[in-house]
Order: sequence, then C-alpha cells, then structure tokens
Amino acid sequence: MSKHYRAVLQRAKFIVLWAVVFVLVVFLGTFVAFLRTPLVAKTQASTSIVFPMGASLIDLTQTLKQQHLLFYPRSYIVVLAYLQQASKHLHAGEYLLTPGIFPGDLLTKMVNEDVVWRNLLFVEGITWAQMQAQLASNSYLLKSSLEQTTLAQKLHIANNQLEGWFFPDTYRYTAGLTAFAILHQAHALMLTHLTKAWASRSAHLPYRNAYDLLIVASLVEKEAKIPSDYPRIAGVIVKRLQLGMPLQIDASVIYGLGAAYDGKLKSSQLKMASPYNTYLCKGLPPTPIAMPGEASLQAAAQPVMSDALYYVASGTGGHVFSATFRQQVQAIARLRLFQRARNDF
Repeated sequence: MSKHYRAVLQRAKFIVLWAVVFVLVVFLGTFVAFLRTPLVAKTQASTSIVFPMGASLIDLTQTLKQQHLLFYPRSYIVVLAYLQQASKHLHAGEYLLTPGIFPGDLLTKMVNEDVVWRNLLFVEGITWAQMQAQLASNSYLLKSSLEQTTLAQKLHIANNQLEGWFFPDTYRYTAGLTAFAILHQAHALMLTHLTKAWASRSAHLPYRNAYDLLIVASLVEKEAKIPSDYPRIAGVIVKRLQLGMPLQIDASVIYGLGAAYDGKLKSSQLKMASPYNTYLCKGLPPTPIAMPGEASLQAAAQPVMSDALYYVASGTGGHVFSATFRQQVQAIARLRLFQRARNDF
C-alpha cells in the first residue's frame, strides 16, 4: 500500500470519527434540550391525552405529535422510555398534562397509572337495553362489541341473556378503556352479591336455583319504591309462587312489551301472549327484567312473609298490602279517590 493511499485512508477515518462525534454531540445536545422542554409550556393551559388499551409506544409518540405537544423527533420518546425502563409498563388511560410537565414526567405518570378517573353510574332497576345505550353513547370508552350473545359467551353466562347479570353501582374508569372492562367489573360484583344472597336465603323458598332468586329480585326492584316495601313485595311474590297463583306483576308485562309500551299499560296488553305476561303465565318470567340492587337481592333472599297476596300503590310512595281480593279492590278504590282529589287540587 502506498504512502499516499495510507494517508488518504487515515484522513478518511479521521473525518468519519469526527463526523460520528459531531452527530453524537448534536444528538446529546438536542436530547438534553428535549428532556428540558415541557410538553406543555408554563404559559399554556392544561390538556390531556388518551392512551387506549392495546396502544404501543409508537402510538403514544404519534398522539403527542398530532396534539402538537412534541416538537422533537418521535424517536426521542422511544429512547427515553427505554432509559426509564418504562416502555413495557405503560398503562392505558387518560393523562392530564399540566403546564411545565416534562416528557419524563409523563412516562412516570403512565407507569404509575396516574390517570384521570371518571365515574359511570348504573342506577338500580336499569335494563340491559338502557345500559347498552349508556355505554354506546359514552365518548370516553373505546367502542367494542355490545352484542348480547358475544358478551354472554365472554362472561360465561349460560343462557346468553344479559338481563339481571350486572350490578347497578358507580364504576370508576378512565378514558381509553373498553366497555367490556366495565361490564366485567359489574358482572363480577353481581356474582358476589348474588352468591351472598343465595347463601343467606330463608328456608323453604320456592327457588330452584340462584337464578330464580335473581329473577325475583329484579321484579322487586321494579315494583318497590320505598325500602320497607322491598321484603314485603318479595313476600307476596313468594306466597303466590307457593300457591301456584299468577304473579300479576305489571312491570314484567311492560318489560315483555318492549318498545310497544308507551307509558300506559292498557287492559288489552294484559291479554297479549308473552312469557313475561304474568297475568296469563304462572310462575316466574324466563329472565330477570332489570338489574337488581343489593336491597332487592336481600329482599328476595329473606322475604317478609304474611297473609298478603295483593298490593297496590298507596299514592304517597309506598304500597297498600291486602290479604283478600276484596281488600285489594277497596285499596284500589281509595287510590283512585286520592288521585282524583290530587288532580282536582
């Protein structure tokens, strides 16, 4: 090899070395500047980002770019995540970015699941159709299948009927979760409360299994209006079951009518064939008619037994209970007088 060629090679190596050093210096300089640059300037208002379930670190960098929060190469976030050993520990959710927050702070929040929590309330007596609509309209939740058969299979519900199987309560969630995540919680909680009610049930109840108790609890939930009436209405239902009498529960008929119910139950609808028409069919309806709360479950498990076979609204919030049909007719007459007087007033 000639001296000239060796000199050229040495010069080339020197240039490459300094180029590498230069690139490293520039990278380190800009990387340090990146670390010291807030995602949200101190003069700006707080904002938030959503990191959905199943999202990746690359998805996070894309979100930051799209929301004009990251003005450095996206690879810098990736490098920082690996340096903080955070890349595989990022939790889904909504994260609040306050003025002055740095990239490292955000990754720490995501590792610690320091998310923005929201509350979702399912009221007692809500039906599956209403719950489905409530979840579908929630813009913070990821859209996932709310088809009944698919969900029933995922939750291992034997008869593919979701009615009654979710406990009405307030559930804490964060944006970016799926509706199924909330339903899974609600179903697990209903199983817990139903198991507890079944274990504490009174002797000689005409229930074949815990599902029958769940159905009765749903009937009580839709019929009772004040706490003291819950176990008494359950007692009337149990006594009618024991005697083989039709339950004659309007709420069940209304449930069976679905969209055909316009707010007023007509006498002709009481004659329509339906497994939920408890005027025509003896025994329990085939499924629950709503999501019962704890009070209804306990009432169904431990009903107050008496000679009452009938009840009607008192007009003041509760019910009047009667042992005979004649007493029931008299109670209905008093209710109508009360309603007329109130309307006249």
